[in-house]
Amino acid sequence: MKMMHIKGGYSIAVYDPRNSERDQQKIYGLISEDRVNFVAAADYREGSALDLIVKGLIGRMAISAGTVPDVL
Repeated sequence: MKMMHIKGGYSIAVYDPRNSERDQQKIYGLISEDRVNFVAAADYREGSALDLIVKGLIGRMAISAGTVPDVL
């Protein structure tokens, strides 16, 4: 993940919303160590938080590249 950040990429931690306390501690560790940019439940449906994060990142990259996608 660190190399991805150095190269200008983004990382998303995806978790099972029914996760255990141990899994939550892992997520908190990733956040506190600045190893992830975003955290979202593993809900891959359109309109979910993960969907909005991914589409927002694609839009951000498109703008940086000088192009804007027609529809995400």
